[in-house]
Amino acid sequence: MRISYVNFLILAALFVLVSACAPKPSQTPLPDRVALPVVGTENKAKGLWFATSNFSSGGKLGRLDLKSGLIERSILSIAPDTVILPDPAPEGVDGLILLTRMGQDAVTLLRGPRAEVVVHRALARMINPQGAARDSFGRLWVTAQESNSVLVLSPDLKEQVREIDLSALLASQDPVSKVDLAQVASLDQTHMVVSAQRLDRSKGWRPHPQGGLARINAESFQVELTALVDVTNPIQMAVHAEKVVLVGAGDFSLEVGGNGKVATFDGRMLAIESARNRNIDAKIIAADLDTKGEPPTVIAWYQEQKRSCVEIGAVQIICEGSEQSRGYVFGAIRRSGKFVFVSYLAIGSAELWVIELDGSLKLQTLEKKAMDMPIQSLSFGP
Repeated sequence: MRISYVNFLILAALFVLVSACAPKPSQTPLPDRVALPVVGTENKAKGLWFATSNFSSGGKLGRLDLKSGLIERSILSIAPDTVILPDPAPEGVDGLILLTRMGQDAVTLLRGPRAEVVVHRALARMINPQGAARDSFGRLWVTAQESNSVLVLSPDLKEQVREIDLSALLASQDPVSKVDLAQVASLDQTHMVVSAQRLDRSKGWRPHPQGGLARINAESFQVELTALVDVTNPIQMAVHAEKVVLVGAGDFSLEVGGNGKVATFDGRMLAIESARNRNIDAKIIAADLDTKGEPPTVIAWYQEQKRSCVEIGAVQIICEGSEQSRGYVFGAIRRSGKFVFVSYLAIGSAELWVIELDGSLKLQTLEKKAMDMPIQSLSFGP
């Protein structure tokens, strides 16, 4: 996920890196379509979707066909800061959810492999939407960093059903403080779970050591439980068998310490942690938790070495960067069985990397495909 969100400090650093390192337009534009030998993915989704952007002149929505290997770099024009999420539609036609930010705040539903726009709903300006998920009634729940409430919309987005106050998760009572809502997911047939990053805005958006979780009854819209959990700066969340798996990026305002963490919580008693917690000796840039309970796939940032590594559990797949580059080179990440898809950005190069693993999770093959703009978000979809 989403591809799945990173905190303000990471975003600022990435913005500087993108501005300095994004590939310059070439005399010969990249072809819109290119073939990639991808076969045997274990995901029921038909495509891997990617949002590219240079944060200045807009972006593009592209797709990798997981059966044929065809990459289409530009299917739909999108706003500069757009997050894409899967949308398994109740009517059986899978689609995508687009969350647009940076003052063009909106939520958009797309359907099919040609990204046909079904509905577009503008949101309050600069609320910075972060996550979206449907409940068992088909309604769409949307979280926003600049709001203390989670928004519940009708399945077709045309009506606002409810706005649920989560101020109980505030990090402080400072007038500028917000709940800093992050992800949302369906916990079971009658409940939703929402995470909060809880940033201390009085100290330069530094994350509070504890993240927040809330369990909400999707029938009554009552907040049944809020809890502070030992996860700093949650950036990704998933639910497996009514267990909440939460990834914390760590504290990027600290040179030493404040590292990332993966933790599993009982969905009924959110404050009780299981024994499956893992502290990671690095900050975490991004993660993919949609692995049916297997160890998560993460991009770990090692501050001292100035390098990023793709890791599954305790296995390092590949590392890039050095003391000389001093920047994040890997961004969004998704995994499907033996394939790992990751965005890559270095000086003069923006690429989609497709990593094929062997049976012991070691790198077997690596395919690199050039992009005309950096990939900001990845999602499986139609």
